[in-house]
Amino acid sequence: VIQNREEGPILHEVRSKDLFEPGTLISVQGTGTVEYEGKQVSRVLLSPGEEVVIWYYAVKGRTYTYQCNLNGHAMQGMVQAVQ
Repeated sequence: VIQNREEGPILHEVRSKDLFEPGTLISVQGTGTVEYEGKQVSRVLLSPGEEVVIWYYAVKGRTYTYQCNLNGHAMQGMVQAVQ
């Protein structure tokens, strides 16, 4: 679950080649706007108060990265599938 908890009008995005690659992504649900490149998810935009739930198949020992590059910052995070 990724949330935009900003109180001002700051938009955030979720980009991830790891999570959104074919064979990994199961579904993206929530109040954010999902954008596609062809049939593949390219990013999710989140306005203040919105959230997204990303369901995916995790491979043991693999790290899945994601980032937001909007509004002049470079926020990033990761999810590691433990063995």
